[in-house]
Amino acid sequence: MKGRCFGCRSKDHTKKEGNHDRDVCNHCKKVGHRAPVCFTKYIGKPGATSAKATTEDSGEGTSATVNATTSKAKPPAQKDKTMQGDVLAQIMVDMEKQKKELEALKASF
Repeated sequence: MKGRCFGCRSKDHTKKEGNHDRDVCNHCKKVGHRAPVCFTKYIGKPGATSAKATTEDSGEGTSATVNATTSKAKPPAQKDKTMQGDVLAQIMVDMEKQKKELEALKASF
């Protein structure tokens, strides 16, 4: 992209002169560039998802709909702790195996 703006791919100016400080990329939702020059898009990563709000004409139903959509049931924390415990136990076993292998290698020299 020699001779082009790295913020919008224009040939008319450089990024320094382009005033892209407030431009938001339509792909990754980051500030400072536009989608045609998005590196995340170039390497094939999926774009950022945008939150969609529901709007209604009446003011009464709006808060109820927003509260219903934003409050999600969280899974029990006990399941996460059990999984973390299993992972930690496996890591400890692997560390012990590596410690024994290291001692055996030291003894061979």
